[in-house]
Amino acid sequence: MTPVGILALLRKHPDANITFFQRNSTSAGRSGGRLSGGATVGCTINYTNPNYAGWGRLMEEESIFIQIVYVQQIQHLLTEEKWSIPHLKAEGTIYRLKPEYFAHDRPAYFTTQQQLDQWHEECRQLIS
Repeated sequence: MTPVGILALLRKHPDANITFFQRNSTSAGRSGGRLSGGATVGCTINYTNPNYAGWGRLMEEESIFIQIVYVQQIQHLLTEEKWSIPHLKAEGTIYRLKPEYFAHDRPAYFTTQQQLDQWHEECRQLIS
């Protein structure tokens, strides 16, 4: 997923967010023993898929792994919320689109390729 695609998805779904997470390789459990002994790093974009409304949270929520370098390219359009779980030595950041960049007049679905291309062009202009 490109920066334009990420931005388009964030603008389309007001509840969407990007989660960056990491856990150190020296993480210990509550009893003091090591958990897995390996470090974990990842970045996902998360949103609620309206096509599965009413099917339950497991079906409705989508998570897609994305590259953090793409998030850095659109970071000026995002808010940041830091989080951590100290006893697991896990931490991360939740990114959300700033409210002024939401597309309030966007149709629910695009009916022509021209509309979709125009939507992506708007997103490209926001990035540059």
